[in-house]
Amino acid sequence: MDEAFLLRAAMKGDLDAYNRLVLSYQDEIYSLVYYLHPDDRSIGEMVQRIFLLAFQKLHIMNGKGFRNWLLHCAILTCRAQWKRREQVSRESLNPPRGEGLKTDEQWLRVCLASLPPDLRMALALVDMEGLEYPQAAEALGIPVQKLSQQLATARLQISYQMERRGLQGEKCNDEI
Repeated sequence: MDEAFLLRAAMKGDLDAYNRLVLSYQDEIYSLVYYLHPDDRSIGEMVQRIFLLAFQKLHIMNGKGFRNWLLHCAILTCRAQWKRREQVSRESLNPPRGEGLKTDEQWLRVCLASLPPDLRMALALVDMEGLEYPQAAEALGIPVQKLSQQLATARLQISYQMERRGLQGEKCNDEI
């Protein structure tokens, strides 16, 4: 079955059709949340909240493709989480005591978490998830020009951190 058929069925309340859509996009949404949300322990819960929100609000999708709708819901859910926390818990970003950052991926996540949320989202959508600028701008609800500015700023900040600390096993913030 094609996505349009499944989407129409899901909009009529067909949970089986919606579950098939979820299976098609769950890895992509999980990957996005992995880069946006620094707490490994709650990523699965966040992804569930995103798919629940997307299902509950299907009626207001407004012609967006389902993928863009899910990305939009992911961004809204992550923003709400950030507002609840007000500031990322420094403890959740630190490796366990006695252990340094062992992989480039761990290092990258700490660097991403040090960015302001709007810059982190822009960088994750374009550089990690591979979205084109227009798709990412639509998912974020901002003009493409603003997205370009955010990406330039985010890349500059990451580059500065790389220059300051080096790539292998170093932390991105003095406070972390």
